[in-house]
Amino acid sequence: MSTPASSVPVSPTDEDERFRVLFDHSSDAHLIFDKRGILDCNNAAIALLGCADKSEVLGLHPASLSPDLQPDGRRSDEKSVEMDGLARARGYHRFEWQHRKVNGEVFPVEVTLTPVRLRSGPAMLVVWHDLTEQNRLAAQLRQSIARFDLMVEGASIGIWEVKLHPGRAVLRPEDPVYWSPRFAQLLSFDGEEFPPVFASWERLLHPDDRAATICAMQDAIAQLRPYSVDYRVRTKSGAYRWFHGTGAVGLDHQGNPERFAGSIVDITDRKDAEAASNASAERFRQLSASAPVGIYLTDAQGSCLYVNAEWSRITGLSPQESFADGWSKAIHPDDQAAVFSDWAESAPAGRPFEREIRWLRPTGEVRWTISRAVALRNEAGDCTGFVGSNQDITDRKRSDAEIERLKNNLHDAIENLDSGLVMFDADERLVMSNQKYRELYSTSQATIQVGVTFEELLRAFYASNPAGVQVMLNGQSLDERIAERLASFRRAEKGNLQYIGDRWVRVDERRTNRGGIVSLRTDVTELVLNEERLRAALAAAEAATKAKGEFLATMSHEIRTPMNGVIGMAGLLVNTELDAQQREYAETIRSCGEGLHALINDVLDFSKLEAGKFDLEKTPFRLQQIIDEILPIFAEATEKRGVRLGCHWATSVPDTLLGDPTRVRQVLLNLVSNAVKFTHEGSVQLRVSCSPLGSGAHRIVMEVVDTGIGMSPTQVENIGQPFTQADASMARRYGGTGLGISICRGLIEKMNGVLELSSVQGVGTKFRVELEFNELAGASAAAKVLATPPIVLASPVNIPRVLVVEDNPVNQRLITLLLRKHAEQVVVASNGGDAMARFQEGTFSCVLMDCQMPDIDGFEATRQIRAWEQANGLRPTPIIALTANALSGDREACLAAGMDDYLSKPLRAADLCAVLSRQVLPAL
Repeated sequence: MSTPASSVPVSPTDEDERFRVLFDHSSDAHLIFDKRGILDCNNAAIALLGCADKSEVLGLHPASLSPDLQPDGRRSDEKSVEMDGLARARGYHRFEWQHRKVNGEVFPVEVTLTPVRLRSGPAMLVVWHDLTEQNRLAAQLRQSIARFDLMVEGASIGIWEVKLHPGRAVLRPEDPVYWSPRFAQLLSFDGEEFPPVFASWERLLHPDDRAATICAMQDAIAQLRPYSVDYRVRTKSGAYRWFHGTGAVGLDHQGNPERFAGSIVDITDRKDAEAASNASAERFRQLSASAPVGIYLTDAQGSCLYVNAEWSRITGLSPQESFADGWSKAIHPDDQAAVFSDWAESAPAGRPFEREIRWLRPTGEVRWTISRAVALRNEAGDCTGFVGSNQDITDRKRSDAEIERLKNNLHDAIENLDSGLVMFDADERLVMSNQKYRELYSTSQATIQVGVTFEELLRAFYASNPAGVQVMLNGQSLDERIAERLASFRRAEKGNLQYIGDRWVRVDERRTNRGGIVSLRTDVTELVLNEERLRAALAAAEAATKAKGEFLATMSHEIRTPMNGVIGMAGLLVNTELDAQQREYAETIRSCGEGLHALINDVLDFSKLEAGKFDLEKTPFRLQQIIDEILPIFAEATEKRGVRLGCHWATSVPDTLLGDPTRVRQVLLNLVSNAVKFTHEGSVQLRVSCSPLGSGAHRIVMEVVDTGIGMSPTQVENIGQPFTQADASMARRYGGTGLGISICRGLIEKMNGVLELSSVQGVGTKFRVELEFNELAGASAAAKVLATPPIVLASPVNIPRVLVVEDNPVNQRLITLLLRKHAEQVVVASNGGDAMARFQEGTFSCVLMDCQMPDIDGFEATRQIRAWEQANGLRPTPIIALTANALSGDREACLAAGMDDYLSKPLRAADLCAVLSRQVLPAL
């Protein structure tokens, strides 16, 4: 640098001293140079140049301490001359310069040149201010600014600054504002479209957000605190977007608000995501609240954050009790270790969790759930928590337990069946078998495996049981037997018998809904043996029954045959001229005969009831007529005792009924006879009433009420037992076998009726009979009843010629005498062969045919007569059976043999007359 042309006045000595002190101790580098070079420098200059002392630079020109070129590309020596000139022209000159240390390092300085005058002449004072640190800080500031600008641009941040009015910390619409270019762009405006006043932004705020946002900014200014708020701003398109605004207050040097600056960031996407998340969360909350399973949320460590109502119901814990690790307290103690172990494995790895868990509720109730959980992950894939469900399976567990119990019970029952049970599927393969089945087929047990076919089992059994096979084959070949067995198996037959070893087995097979077959194998060996025994016993019983029937028939015939003579002859004797004593004897004989006849009839009726061979008729009859026939029989006996005998007849009783009039008559006759027998004073009443049952049916109630001797409770209990009276003394006093009531009870039960007895000893007895009959209404019913030919008692019947076939001489004589009034000629044959011969000799008006005769009986003789008549084209002659048999089927047997009517012995004149009137007279 050149020496300045002007001079500086020389300072006084004391001033020189002060200058030296300032020069040497200044923090900036000072140099003085003239045209000879550097004259002096201070310590700061020596340090800045990196010299050991000033001697290294004295005499050098400052330009020599510079690099060849300056930052603008000009040479240092040339530019230094220009700088010196400017300093001398202006009085000083300040500029930046690049200098170089003695070690060659270049450093920046701010140079101030001031011309001075020394004693030796003009000089230049140089002050160097080191710019190294300042330039470094400036570079950093420039870099920070550039980085901030880049960040603001990249982050879409809008910058704003409001200049506050001095002394007034209130925002006004007209306040000037700096909007960064990006601020306007965020709102879709150009810079020119967004005036730099506060109102430009304020007017765009959403109406719902404006007051709160401005208030937050005013509070921040007033309280000198940062401001942060979310608000919506209307963009140029008219749509609102969400922004997050922040700001702070800047103070002046006196601490008063000077400016309010901040930034905005578009957070619309975040707000939309939050809204979507909130909507999703609300939907999750609503769904989980009504979900039929327990829902729970946890963090990544498994700490519970949320549970729904169903969870609380299952576990018995409230949501607060379930949060954090509270849920674990409800796990059943027996399951805790396993659950915690599984969770510890799943949670850290974020793997799905699933297992059955028992929960012990505070009430002590145990609930079963199937618990499942899946990990929630963020965008980076890290596990942030778990969402899970607890499905209550308590009912299913109970059902499973019950099914298992029933299954075990069924298995036990099947295994303990006394019969073999086996099941095959639709392909005839074995599904299951029980122990008894395997025992029955023990010889082929190794083959009895699930999956084998029925045919395989069948062949294995036959192969292992050759002895039994021979019994089962019964002359068949093995293949024929197998084919037959397979066919019966596929038909699912019942009652198939198999011979297994020494046992008989009943096989009952049934097809299932799915096409399989279930089979029950029952050991019936004892049943088979018992059946054989029963068959033999049945044959013996049938033989005994037949023998009994034959015995009864024989006894009936043998007793009735002589009785026929006794009663018949007694009757004839009574009708002759006798004195009083002779008539008494004859009446006694006839009465005793009639009593014996009644006893025989009772015994036979009881025998028929016991044997179940008692058949009922079903014909129209008039109950009133039966009663009218019965009561007169006892009129004489009751009149002698002074006992009133009467009948009360309800008008509701139908006129004509459909049933067995003979048995109704027998019941009433027995009951009235019994009442008359035991009543010595008072009355015997027969009461008849009726109640309709619908559809023409009626319940007829007949009560026989007496004021007789009555019975004790014990006697009432015993009455009706066969051959038993109320007590032995009564049997001795009143006589009888005790069969009457027993027969009545049997007859009533046979007619599906009821017999009730009530009695008080010394007061009287009441028998109540209930029978159900159908009413035969109308004129046709009455006609049917009246169509029965009336019995003509003791009326003469004129018959030209009668053939009597009878092997007993007494009965021959009796019948001949009885026919004396009715037939012009009586021809007697002693047996069937003789009867056939006599019948072929002449014409007869009728034949009286005895059934029981030696050689040819009456049945065979009748068949021969009918055959002869047919062969000769003759009209059938009436044949009337005469039999001492009175058992069930006798009448039917007579009619089946070709006879026309039936008379049982002992023979009465009235019955004979009635039959002749019915069978012979119409043909004459």
